[in-house]
Amino acid sequence: MIPHEVVKMNVIEGVPMVKAWRVYLKLTQAEVAKRAGITQATLAHIQNSEGTSHKGTCQQCLNAR
Repeated sequence: MIPHEVVKMNVIEGVPMVKAWRVYLKLTQAEVAKRAGITQATLAHIQNSEGTSHKGTCQQCLNAR
């Protein structure tokens, strides 16, 4: 189940889903990137251009929590 706060950020406020989850979990970009095994710059790119990232990289971010 997706928490209401994440849905609100994404649907109402227009925050990309990856960023909404990161903010909800109170993690920095650096923390998520380290856990996912990617650079902070890559995570920033994913957050700013959602839908154009490699599926495997997005899965790494989801597994980083």
